[in-house]
Amino acid sequence: MVNDLGLSKEELALFLEETEEQLEILETDLMELESAGYDEEVVARIFRAAHTIKGSSATLGHQQMTALTHALENLLDQVRKQVIVPDETVMQALFSAVDNLREMEQRLRESMTNANVDTMTHDSNLTEVLNSLRLLAEGSLDFVIKSDDIHVVEVLGDAELLHARIAEGEQEGMKALSILVKIAPDSIMPAVRAYQIILNLEEIGEVLWSQPTMQEIEAEEVGNDLRIIFLTDHPRETIRSKLTKITDVVGLDIKVFNPKKEEKSTTTKSKKDGDEHRSDLGRTVRIDVSVLDSLLNMVGELVIDRNQLAEVIGKVGQSDLEDTKDELLHISNHLGLITNMLQEEILQARLLPVDRLFKKFPRMVRDLAKQSKKEVDFRIEGENTELDRSIIEYIGDPLIHLLRNAVDHGVELPEERVANGKPRVAIIKLSAERKENQIVIEVADDGRGIDSEYIKNKAITKGIISTEEARTLSDEQALNLIFVPGFSTAEQVSEVSGRGVGMDVVRRNIENVGGRIDILAEKGQGSTFRIMLPLTMATIRSLLIQLDNSIFALPLSSVLETIKVDPKDVQIARTKETLIVRGEVVPLVRLKKLFEMEENAQTKDESFYAVLVSVNGKQVGLVVDSLLGEQEVVIKSLGSFLGDVPGMAGATVLGDGTLALILDVSSLLKIAHGSKADGDWRELGEGAKKR
Repeated sequence: MVNDLGLSKEELALFLEETEEQLEILETDLMELESAGYDEEVVARIFRAAHTIKGSSATLGHQQMTALTHALENLLDQVRKQVIVPDETVMQALFSAVDNLREMEQRLRESMTNANVDTMTHDSNLTEVLNSLRLLAEGSLDFVIKSDDIHVVEVLGDAELLHARIAEGEQEGMKALSILVKIAPDSIMPAVRAYQIILNLEEIGEVLWSQPTMQEIEAEEVGNDLRIIFLTDHPRETIRSKLTKITDVVGLDIKVFNPKKEEKSTTTKSKKDGDEHRSDLGRTVRIDVSVLDSLLNMVGELVIDRNQLAEVIGKVGQSDLEDTKDELLHISNHLGLITNMLQEEILQARLLPVDRLFKKFPRMVRDLAKQSKKEVDFRIEGENTELDRSIIEYIGDPLIHLLRNAVDHGVELPEERVANGKPRVAIIKLSAERKENQIVIEVADDGRGIDSEYIKNKAITKGIISTEEARTLSDEQALNLIFVPGFSTAEQVSEVSGRGVGMDVVRRNIENVGGRIDILAEKGQGSTFRIMLPLTMATIRSLLIQLDNSIFALPLSSVLETIKVDPKDVQIARTKETLIVRGEVVPLVRLKKLFEMEENAQTKDESFYAVLVSVNGKQVGLVVDSLLGEQEVVIKSLGSFLGDVPGMAGATVLGDGTLALILDVSSLLKIAHGSKADGDWRELGEGAKKR
């Protein structure tokens, strides 16, 4: 499969991976340059990143990206030489250039899954950005793109810009020509000859496009043919005279430029209709060769065990039973050791430092702060903490929402902070750390905090809770109201937030990967959103429970404690069973009734087990027959045949081959904590049975 640049999916994926890394370096170091001022090493890193993108995009054949990075490189060169001071105007031009590069990169990404995406189309005002970069580099306030620069071809590589410049030139009495120059095959300096050709033409007109490009000529990547689109008001005889006197020019063809005929060869290559492909770019991980060697060695050990097992099976009935048992036990123990090592190695290979995600946020926070007229010191800690790749993909959007809200809702305007005795510059901190088998990510700010009473009043106004319900809510429960869909504390809608969307998405995405989110806030002192995540989604620690002869797994991340309940402590509230646990009313959910399983006859004095689970600070006691203990289980999908079963997150196979369903606690509690009638419980059970 190739796209309109003529690249295979693998080639494009490799280019995008490298470009993404360089763009992240650009953004990170531009942020440092803006905050700390000129630093030789920082500017050198920025220049190298731009130069790398320029080289790879030229090889790719993406003329827009090549042109933009070339203009970016020119301005950075002036900054590097300290001819230009990186003031606010210069920094904004540099950031705008990076934004345009990201837009081009995104179109290339989209082309991997959509063959109809035109990678040479752009939405941003590329001409304006290019002019801004060149204006600053040249130091001329009235500079516009004209014919006084040998690299105009790179600036006008885009077909739309090319045709616009030709139309402009024709109004000035010029004409566009298509020139083919043949360089002698035995020329020992074809790149020098190509450079001379360009220089000679620039004396009498404007080179709009060339193949090879100027970057390729400078890199001596030149063949024997040089194709040029040239804008001039001189006759062909003058052009012929200029070029034929150059050594090694052995052929020359000059024609009037025909856009329809030439466009395909000067801008893009033809697409292959009907080709479809999926992007695997976001599903790749770099693995050290030593890890692959280790995995190969373990597979070798498994092959040995397999052969030994086959040999022992062949001896069954021919040797002593005790000897056979001992051999099988030895093989079993070794298999267990190798599979554990293999599992650990593969899980480690899936881990990525969260820095891969975190380094995308400084630029976002910077732009939001400027937009909101706030002064923010954004700090990142624990960026080397490792997390499963699939979880990193899920938490990107939640962190964006939390950081946007921290800037918009959390921190105050500088004047307000000073009036309250705080420093003008607010602090927003994004941190990550590993605690046992969990990763804890926090988004904290030292802003205005969250007023629980204000939250309650807002919720009453929006009809989310009643005045009576508000009185019974603790501060923690009140804070969790911000996760209710449609809830917002913003007085007016801004470009950043205030539409009542986002925080419910934050909670849902985090719960989808087996995590949870807590809020720590104090009015006037700031807020902290703490996210607890499992290390991996491949396996989870779970509590095994039994209902009749069926076994279920409860993710330990949702389990608070297990208790033995005395029937005398059960109370009826609004026709539902409840239990008082440390002063809090906890609804009881009988799972066997929920799943329409036959309930055992139970005497009034017979105690039973309940597992207390929590989501968003709300607790429910799940009544079970027995507790089987904790175990790490491998998560398996229920498959496309069953689809999404209400209350179920997947399945696992236990050591004895028994199938156990993994309960989706969040799905269960959505019913348990709603004002649901008994019919709703039955509906869940019927839904599960039908599937």
